[in-house]
Amino acid sequence: MSEVKKHRQTCNLSVRSLHPHPKNPRKDLGDLTELTDSIKKNGIMQNLTVIPGFYKMDGKFFNTDQEYTVIIGHRRLEAAKAAGLTEVPCRIYENLPENDQIATMLEENMQRNDLTVYEQAQSFQLMLDLGETVDTLSEKTGFAKSTIYHRLNIAKLDQEYLKELEEDDSFQLTLNDLIELEKIEDIEKRDKILKEARSSNDLRFKAQQAAKEEKLNKKEKQWREYLEASLADEGEQSMKWSGRYEKIFEQDLRKDKEFDPEEVEDLITDNTYYVINYGYVTLLEEKTNEADDDDDDDEEESEREKERKEKEACKRKYEAVRDPLKEKTYDFVRAIVEEKLKNPDKEDIADITETLFKLFLEEYDSYSCALDDVIEFVDPDVDTRDELTEEYKKAHDKALSLPQYKILLILLQDEVYECNFRNWDGTYNERAAGFAQRFYYILERWDWNTQAEEMELLNGTADYYKRRDE
Repeated sequence: MSEVKKHRQTCNLSVRSLHPHPKNPRKDLGDLTELTDSIKKNGIMQNLTVIPGFYKMDGKFFNTDQEYTVIIGHRRLEAAKAAGLTEVPCRIYENLPENDQIATMLEENMQRNDLTVYEQAQSFQLMLDLGETVDTLSEKTGFAKSTIYHRLNIAKLDQEYLKELEEDDSFQLTLNDLIELEKIEDIEKRDKILKEARSSNDLRFKAQQAAKEEKLNKKEKQWREYLEASLADEGEQSMKWSGRYEKIFEQDLRKDKEFDPEEVEDLITDNTYYVINYGYVTLLEEKTNEADDDDDDDEEESEREKERKEKEACKRKYEAVRDPLKEKTYDFVRAIVEEKLKNPDKEDIADITETLFKLFLEEYDSYSCALDDVIEFVDPDVDTRDELTEEYKKAHDKALSLPQYKILLILLQDEVYECNFRNWDGTYNERAAGFAQRFYYILERWDWNTQAEEMELLNGTADYYKRRDE
């Protein structure tokens, strides 16, 4: 790269000889009224930075000492013209390569927070296209590599639609919203969410849910490919509750734990089946009932049968408390939605809504089904598979007319309804129960009362839970 030299410290140049840089990252110079008034009163207080020569319409650069291209000071130049000035003070630089021109403009505008997210993304991508790397970009602009990577990811999005959103004052698109989209690997999915989002919050929420779903699908694919290669047979969902089969392994794929086949490699035999659905991978083994004359085997079989009966008895005791609690929760939330219970104060409702929303974001994994869940709650008889019926349209409109806290209560009670506080091996599921406890704590604002046996169910002290050290 040629050495950059100052031609002279400062000089006044005719505004007619100055051209805006065609690749200036800032496309909209904004309102120049205040700056124009200041220049009329005080003149230009800061020099413009320019280079000799100018860019032609075809993009080629024409080197001349008679005309100049502005690097820093585009707003000042236009305001000076509006103020009636014929000359402006400039500092001239020679031998400044195109990459460095863009880097200088980019750094200047970003330090002033003058660039939109769209303009930042375009500029970084342009410099990359001109042969820069993330390392050289960081050196030239002074921005952290993480900042550059974020902007380059934004440049992968549908730029026309991104620009439309930035110009939509009602949307209020933020950089954090777009960073949430980066968590989705599928670029087409990112664009789809960008186009479907109704607001900044909606975009962020959809992106979070899509990232969870993508991560879940990836884990399911990894497990399926591994288990198929391991010659395990795929079973039916019903086998998980059949008395003929025994669970030997189960993992909730929605949790942060990464795929680790070593956990199961010693469990897979010719008698092993796998079931992958609803976010779980389960390994099953068919129970054997062959008679054995050996006394030790008889004794072992007897112990296993005793353990099975104890397990079944604990399960029945658990269900005797859990199932009524499900129905009680459903009825209580319905009473709130139908306003059969006295509502808390408006200030409390605002606090409740925020708490419910945060809980919802943590736990709800199937956003695409969320609206149908609300519709089915307000009208249990409606068929959500047929969106063209009048019944569906009425239930749809009724669901969307509900206040946000009621919608969240419906969706979260549905999640609580599906919670299993008892793991497949009979131990206490602390995560699921903790989520339910937080939900019931919110219901206490409507005077929900948790009974003693229900509390034992929720806090893991009931005798039908198997201790982990057993």
